[in-house]
Amino acid sequence: RRKASPPQFRWYRGVALPILAEYLGYDKDEYDYLHDALLIACYGGKHDPLGRQIPSHRTRQNNTKEMAEFQEWFIRYCAREHGVVIPDPQR
Repeated sequence: RRKASPPQFRWYRGVALPILAEYLGYDKDEYDYLHDALLIACYGGKHDPLGRQIPSHRTRQNNTKEMAEFQEWFIRYCAREHGVVIPDPQR
């Protein structure tokens, strides 16, 4: 079980997430909030002791295959839900 690769994380944090964040009007200091909302949309959420919804899964838990699946989900989600085109990490 190989952990997700640094290039996979660089694509997500350095290319894909900023494109969606800019489109939705998020500032750089708000990327973590958007990231958490995306994780909840993809993997589901749970409530912390204060009743706030938090992701039930983190991308750092992903292996390379799971991260590739998350990348594919992210591209489809952005197109379907927001009409935003995210470049494929393989191109």
